[in-house]
Amino acid sequence: MNETFGYSHITSFAYCFYILTCYTLYVFVNLSEGSAKCWPKMLYPVAIIFTNTTYMLQITKACSEITRENNNLSHRIHKLSNQTTKFVMQQETTIDLEMLSHQLMHQKLVFHTHYFFDIDLKLLNLMIGAVTTYLIILMQFGV
Repeated sequence: MNETFGYSHITSFAYCFYILTCYTLYVFVNLSEGSAKCWPKMLYPVAIIFTNTTYMLQITKACSEITRENNNLSHRIHKLSNQTTKFVMQQETTIDLEMLSHQLMHQKLVFHTHYFFDIDLKLLNLMIGAVTTYLIILMQFGV
């Protein structure tokens, strides 16, 4: 799945980064003018910023939740196999549960974009930091 959708994720996150940087700069430049007439022009950029931020938040949160649940699943399976030994259980099923538990524990599930970056909540934090850095640089150069 990572290889199949890797390029589309790179493209969508790059697009969101570009949109967030450009529209946030547009909002700050219009706010710095201080005119009361700029507020109607701000509705569309603010809506686009909100939409892109929500999109990135949903994707990163979903990937983080799936990764966290996968990590917890190995512990749950291991507890289940230990608790069910009290009951009559086939030896083959117990071995299969232990193998699955060890595979989930040692092979971590990570969503990434062709090994370029991992898709998790840290990505959202890094993206906001990069947008802020670019905004500061662009504002200092007076673009």
